[in-house]
Amino acid sequence: MAENEMNKGLSQVSIRLVQESPLLSDESINTPEQAVKVLGEWLEGMDRELVCVLNLQADLKPINMNIVSMGALNEAQVHPREVMKSAILSNAACMMLLHNHRGKGMLTS
Repeated sequence: MAENEMNKGLSQVSIRLVQESPLLSDESINTPEQAVKVLGEWLEGMDRELVCVLNLQADLKPINMNIVSMGALNEAQVHPREVMKSAILSNAACMMLLHNHRGKGMLTS
């Protein structure tokens, strides 16, 4: 191996959580109905299917919400790595997975 190739080293990458404007409340969210109350209107306004993770503290108060997948009109593909990433980085005690059904006026969790 040439000396200039050895000195290049490895590229360093980093992952950061970026805080955006709040969508959530300070109330505990322990039922699907409460999740719909907090996020339902926002998700219904989307023009495509989304899969989101709601990261929660031990007392079920929300830490943050992450859009895991933005799909097409009638599907959204999800990889387990993306589901777990924000929960791990947020040090979440638990999480809730949310998915909207575009055009059907429905939200599932």
